[in-house]
Amino acid sequence: MTTLRCCSMARIYEKSQKLADLTSATVQKDVWHLLRDGRQVQQDLERSAYRAMRLVLDLERKLGKAWSETDFVRYMEAVDKEAWAITQFDAYAELLPYLADALEMVDWRAGEIRDRQTADWLLTETLILMNDLTDKRIQRFVGTVRNHQHQLLTCLDWVAADLPEWQARLSDILPVADEADAFQRTVARHWRLQQMLINGHPPLRTLSPVNLGYSSGSWSAHFPCAHWSAVRTR
Repeated sequence: MTTLRCCSMARIYEKSQKLADLTSATVQKDVWHLLRDGRQVQQDLERSAYRAMRLVLDLERKLGKAWSETDFVRYMEAVDKEAWAITQFDAYAELLPYLADALEMVDWRAGEIRDRQTADWLLTETLILMNDLTDKRIQRFVGTVRNHQHQLLTCLDWVAADLPEWQARLSDILPVADEADAFQRTVARHWRLQQMLINGHPPLRTLSPVNLGYSSGSWSAHFPCAHWSAVRTR
């Protein structure tokens, strides 16, 4: 089966597939740009909330100097807009990490390799909650994610197809299921945290591989074997 990875969210990609006669290929859309756009929406919402708060403070100062019925009406409207803007930002900021988590291949906290069904459920439920928010910028972002949703988790299908063979070879080295599972989680977590370092996540820039929870030396000490090459990942 032909597999393709789209390095952007370009709309013309599907047309390119048709021209290349690759319509049957499975596609994994890039999620980096999608999450970047999601973070930009959060920043825009935060700035809007601060502008609304500043307007309320300015009107309070103005009313404190001289009473005006017109300014009081404006003040009441500004207070309502301030509350709405803050609510939109707070709710979106709480939901965005769940969306990002749904797009992960590996849970970096425990090393669990995600399955498509669980990830798709989390993504769908997060989008439903986001869609309840009324800010147009959030609505547009939700629409974009939904348009590409069927190609955002393809990588999990690829992993699910290839993982059993690797696990079978691992069981020859670590026949005890708990030990094999612990090794798999450790390797997966190490890989995910390495990607976070490569991508420049600020909180992780100063950490060493050992700090990241993976030490090949400790594994060799506990499980000495001359055939570790048999379980190398591709």
